[in-house]
Amino acid sequence: MKKKNTLPPTANLLLPSPAQHSTNLIQQVISAILYKFDPSNINFDGENFGEYNPEAKSIWAKMNDCKDANALKIIIDNVFTESFGDDWGSFVSFTHKSLHVGFMARQIWTMKQILFY
Repeated sequence: MKKKNTLPPTANLLLPSPAQHSTNLIQQVISAILYKFDPSNINFDGENFGEYNPEAKSIWAKMNDCKDANALKIIIDNVFTESFGDDWGSFVSFTHKSLHVGFMARQIWTMKQILFY
């Protein structure tokens, strides 16, 4: 007699819903943008891929009410302050930090517009 496999498939074998797939994709892209600019100076010799995943998830979760890239700058600053403290980005001048946040916000905002509009 042939035995049947009655066990359900493991969770990692299940395909995500289209919405979950889109969320995962955008979080990975946000994380890659943050990694590229490395605002907290944690990219040591290009070996810390994924270091900004928690911040990317937080940014994406807070972007619902965001109207433009300028509002996104505030969200990015708040997320990094929550994660790294008030002095995050202290290795650069305030002007340079502001420019970095602006560049990241514009790239993330553009990517959101392309993928979701």
